[in-house]
Amino acid sequence: MIRVWVFFGLFLVGQVSVGADLEAAAEDFCGCMEAPYALIEATAEKMEEAQITGDFDSIMALQNEMMSVMSEASDCFDELPAKYPEIDQSEALQAQVIEMTAEQCPNPAGNFPF
Repeated sequence: MIRVWVFFGLFLVGQVSVGADLEAAAEDFCGCMEAPYALIEATAEKMEEAQITGDFDSIMALQNEMMSVMSEASDCFDELPAKYPEIDQSEALQAQVIEMTAEQCPNPAGNFPF
């Protein structure tokens, strides 16, 4: 009977730990996307206008700026597997983090026509 309680206790501790890690991972993911999302919001109108007018220089400048910001975000993402190894090794947990992230910090690009 004691073994059952010990196992149940360890199971609950493991679930709380993973649950907390999921929330923390989603927050970290949102943190990595903060700069790119801010740039998307700031440049959306400029990008749409440049596409309409055919201003390729502006389009290239905006794309270069986005690539720089995405490179920084990529570096941020590269740190997450070491910080959350149990999530890194589970596609099911990764899917949960992605779902939580979509709720916590939705992609503003979904609101724009490009």
